[in-house]
Parts: sequence; C-alpha cells; structure tokens
Amino acid sequence: MKNNMEKSFVKSPDSQKINPQEKMDISMKMATPEDWKAYRDLCLLTVRPDTSKIMGITHEDVIDTRIRKAKEWRQDLSRKDKFVVLSWNGSEPIGMGVSENQGGFTWILGSFYVKEKFRGKIFPNKALAVFSEEIKRRGGSRIVLAVALNNKRAIDLYEKVGFRKIDPSPHDLVEFPPEVIKWQKMELDL
Repeated sequence: MKNNMEKSFVKSPDSQKINPQEKMDISMKMATPEDWKAYRDLCLLTVRPDTSKIMGITHEDVIDTRIRKAKEWRQDLSRKDKFVVLSWNGSEPIGMGVSENQGGFTWILGSFYVKEKFRGKIFPNKALAVFSEEIKRRGGSRIVLAVALNNKRAIDLYEKVGFRKIDPSPHDLVEFPPEVIKWQKMELDL
C-alpha cells in the first residue's frame, strides 16, 4: 500500500506546460466549505516527497491528509481564525493561499501555492491584495510569512509589495531548524 500511495502521490499534472493558444480565465475567490475538493486537491499537490525534509512532513502526514473526510475539509474552510483564497482558471483550481490568525492583529501567510504551469500567470500583487483586504476586514493589521532564503524571486516580490525582512524569533528557529533550510521571515503592516 505504501508504494502505491507514493507512486500516485509523486505523479502530478502540475508539470504540464500551458499551450500558448490556451485562453486563460484567471480569477481568485475566498474558499467556502463547498470548495473543499479543490482545496484538498491543491493541498495534496503541495505535500510532495521532496518537500518532506524541508517542512518536516512524514509519510504518515501525507496519508492522514489523503484520508481526511469531507466533513473535516469543510470544517477547515469554516474556521474564523483561518481563511483560504483559491485561484481558478475557469473551473480548474490552479492555486491557493492560506492565512491563519496568530492571536491579536497578526496573521501568518502560510501555504501559498500555484500549479507550475500557471506560475507567472497569476498576478501576485492581486493575490496579496485579496489577503490584505480580508485580513483587515477581520481586524488584522500585520502579515508575517517565512520564505526560503534561496527563493530570491519570492523575496523580491514580497519586498516590491511592501514586506520587509525581519529577524526570526527563537520560536521560528525551533519550528524551522537551520540545518533543514534557511528561512527569511518578512512582515507587512497594513
């Protein structure tokens, strides 16, 4: 069973390229409990064997994610302290971002994922604007995120829209051990 899981888990339509003649109809919206299947499918694309060492994900975590029941996915999309923004190309879910309240006015921008063939097609400024507006609507005034130091493209993008680099707290070093990957923590005041 483990080998079959790993095989199906490694294969992904994510590596396909976009046909230049393909018309794209990109939109973004707040996920609702009815969007649980799209959310689940995108979450599963983010949990790959090559990210397990980086994120501390175990094979058991992958299986747990795959066997979550619809009710659990719907509940996750109904939380008051968390929200998900889905990106679509027509009716195809192509990306997502997750934000979670860390107490008070601070929200973490956690998982941010776009299928490979759509990277560069979704306007990151628009996605970050959607997150900023929703966080403000929920009473937040600060967004914090961590990005891999070797992801210069993402760091440049975040700086371009107003994020600034900050020193990680001791808690971050425990959560993201330096021997696994080097992280840059960034913040944006809204």
